[in-house]
Amino acid sequence: MQLICGQDIDDSDFPCPTLEPLLALITDDMIAGWGMLDNTDFSGNGNDFTFNGEFNSVGAILANDADHVIQTPVLETDEMTLIYCCNVAAVPDVLSSLIGNINIGPPGPYNGFREYLNVTGQGFLSASAANGSLAALQHTFAGAWTVKTLRMSQTNLDVIIHAGTVSTRTIAGRAIGTHPICMNGMPAGSPSAVIGGLTGTLGPVLLYNGIYDAAKCVELMDAVADIMLTDRGTPVP
Repeated sequence: MQLICGQDIDDSDFPCPTLEPLLALITDDMIAGWGMLDNTDFSGNGNDFTFNGEFNSVGAILANDADHVIQTPVLETDEMTLIYCCNVAAVPDVLSSLIGNINIGPPGPYNGFREYLNVTGQGFLSASAANGSLAALQHTFAGAWTVKTLRMSQTNLDVIIHAGTVSTRTIAGRAIGTHPICMNGMPAGSPSAVIGGLTGTLGPVLLYNGIYDAAKCVELMDAVADIMLTDRGTPVP
């Protein structure tokens, strides 16, 4: 059983660190929430991840090697809202995956989705359409701390930045991924053409079942930015 304390308890016989900042991120639709100071899923759903890398006071330290691939037990859903906070320290030398579960490399057919960076530092949210082809939405990826929302439904792919601007493209259905979601690359032997990871730091990552409107997404991104600043001393524009 996971015990979440919403306030500090002044009792030396009952130590319980407050998780109040993270509580603001929990909703009834939350699939998993990772603060990235350890491998624990704070949603209470038990979706802890496997990671052989290290954490610091800000988040999970990323590097492009097998030890730094984050493997979760979570499968994607038909409609999903995903929020992540990260700082990519360097443009990758090859296409590199930040988060996803894309299955099967070229020429397809594909299933699943992937948020990745190319060698010029451009971000792409890519997902498999119902016919197994790939649809991709290009977006700017800042070389600094950033928080973003990805939304994936049977009709649209969306990227929402912290300021609330929404970029979108249509998709003709989605072939839902059959593999669990990974972050910072994919394990060796994965059925994906892009398995490389990134260099930098990964802050909180949140997965919700369903599509949240832009205002709700901004509210959650504001809460993430507040946690990063107040609790971790890291401004996130």
